[in-house]
Amino acid sequence: MTGASALGMIATALTPEGRVKKAVKLICGMAAVLTLLGGVTDFDYTVYSRSMADYRQEAEGFIGEYEDQRSQLEKEYIKERCEAYISDRGSALGVACGDVSVTVRWSADGYWYPYSLTGTIDGDASALTNDIASELGIPPDRQIWSIAND
Repeated sequence: MTGASALGMIATALTPEGRVKKAVKLICGMAAVLTLLGGVTDFDYTVYSRSMADYRQEAEGFIGEYEDQRSQLEKEYIKERCEAYISDRGSALGVACGDVSVTVRWSADGYWYPYSLTGTIDGDASALTNDIASELGIPPDRQIWSIAND
């Protein structure tokens, strides 16, 4: 297409003004259109369709990989935020807790939620246990506390 356009420009520039120049412009325009149509008629739609299907499949793979990574990051974020909340809340209640580990699970509704916890505690755990049950939704029977050694 570029070659046909360049030849057309050169032929038009070299042609003297008048009827001949108009005829050369018409011929060059038709040559450009035929060159463009030649590219379309030689187009292999089978290869194009196959390539598009391959690209679509590759894109779906990237999307799946992204979703897996996003889900894992979300899971870790919720786990870490719950552990930090428990440690902070224990300090606020005057109860020292350590080695807190929260287990999260995937809900049927499509999100991560805190399911259970383990940790060590130094002091009365009842206020903290009740607070965790009401704020994080982890019932007391899924809170496993070990007494910290002095």
